[in-house]
Amino acid sequence: KIEGGKIIILPSGCLGTTEIDLQCKSPTESVFYQFSMANRMASTDRILCVVASPSSSDETVVVDQTSVSGQTFKVRISGGRINTKVGINFTVTTALTEVLTFVATLPISPSGIIGEGENGSYVIGNDGPQGEQGKAASIEVGKVIASEAGGLAVVKNTGTAYDAVFDFILPRGEQGPQGVQGIQGEQGIQGIQGIQGIQGEAGTQILTSNRDPVRDDAGKNLVWLNTATGDLFETNPVGENLYAWDKIGNLKGEAGSVIYSGTSDPVYNEIYKTSDLYFNTTSSDLFSFNKTQWIKLSNLKGASGARGSLCFFGSEAPVVSSHYKELDSYINTKTFDFFVFNGNNWQPSGNIKGAQGLQGEQGAQGPQGLPGQDGATGAQGDKGER
Repeated sequence: KIEGGKIIILPSGCLGTTEIDLQCKSPTESVFYQFSMANRMASTDRILCVVASPSSSDETVVVDQTSVSGQTFKVRISGGRINTKVGINFTVTTALTEVLTFVATLPISPSGIIGEGENGSYVIGNDGPQGEQGKAASIEVGKVIASEAGGLAVVKNTGTAYDAVFDFILPRGEQGPQGVQGIQGEQGIQGIQGIQGIQGEAGTQILTSNRDPVRDDAGKNLVWLNTATGDLFETNPVGENLYAWDKIGNLKGEAGSVIYSGTSDPVYNEIYKTSDLYFNTTSSDLFSFNKTQWIKLSNLKGASGARGSLCFFGSEAPVVSSHYKELDSYINTKTFDFFVFNGNNWQPSGNIKGAQGLQGEQGAQGPQGLPGQDGATGAQGDKGER
């Protein structure tokens, strides 16, 4: 192995058409070449990494064993075809995120001849003196930021040349396909049944009489049937707690009229005659047949009452949920604390567990028990002395 004892110092400024020729080598030699970037870098900057590769199609040329020290670096070049020139591409990245590139030409010759550039813009001399020990460097990862999909990854040093902090801006990946729907979970256990709610409003009440109704008969959700004339009336609100009667039809058909019923609305059929009636048992709508069609007279079913308040039970304090309504109550079965829901929060309303009762008086003495059975005969005693 032959090590080149020379250092190539790159000049400052634009290289332009400047040729950088390396000391020639034979195809069998492996030679180390050292480069100084001091003229092309800030004094506080240093080299982080170097990428070198042959620019020709000569697959026998190998560039490896790259090492870095401050503002200089060294590479080893092996192989090559005799009597050719090989371009070597160099890309140098510094701690201050500068990227420097240049191309050097390496002659492959039988013997070592030092090449010189046409413009004399580089210097081949003896090795320089050993530089001062560099400061210990540190590298840490700063921010990692996601950017739009399809963009370029960017690395930026937000620290210093010796204490680098690298921020990474990385593009998001494309959204993946929707996953398969998970299996349905097991059904939860049934909750404790709540207490009976408050009774809802009364439904429509049907009154009958042989006369028409008067104002004093009016009230909420009332229907009145005059049994003498067949006229049907219902009340409608005309003010606060005030109602008036409106005639909505007549249930007394012509002679031979029939009342039908079913679970759906009636449809035309030639069997129906004028003044026939039809009652929908599902919706409680009442219809009258008028020659060619059914006409809805009224609905005899009152409005549904509002949901009453419910009482819930649990072994922990209640939590707020849209499931609960105002005036619902809750009992903690461990502490017996009682809560009432005000529409927004559960309000403590006492404890339904009673206080410890007083000790009762001592009971009367029970009757004497029955005599026990005779015991077994004892053993014969020892004979006494005379």
